[in-house]
Amino acid sequence: MAKKKKTRAPVNQMTLDKCRKNNWLIGRTEYKIRWNITKDLFGFIDFVVIRPSTAGVLALQVTTFGNRLDRLRKIMGPSSEEAMAWLKAGNQIEVWGWKRPNTKHRHWLLKRDCVIITVDGKLRSLSVPLDIN
Repeated sequence: MAKKKKTRAPVNQMTLDKCRKNNWLIGRTEYKIRWNITKDLFGFIDFVVIRPSTAGVLALQVTTFGNRLDRLRKIMGPSSEEAMAWLKAGNQIEVWGWKRPNTKHRHWLLKRDCVIITVDGKLRSLSVPLDIN
């Protein structure tokens, strides 16, 4: 029996669709270095989003649900200086983790984690409840 080919989760397209559904302006910032390698803006931004009712620009790092914590560690680790500057400029950072539906649910689930600066000047993440796309 042949093995099933593993398909990539359509996280970028689902992110574009969700933002456009909310009437937000969204632009892609990651670019390809080679056919299989992408580079993020400032090391952590895949998309920038302008929400008319919210001040500042939202930086999005999108991934699958299982890779969410790795992306948060990347933002608060190697990219922390850039993330700190982004937040201090009055902008926001979120990591969106898309969860593949199981047989009961046909809709993808979205887990959002917000990155903030604490009172003592450190980066911290806050989870937002699951959202059904």
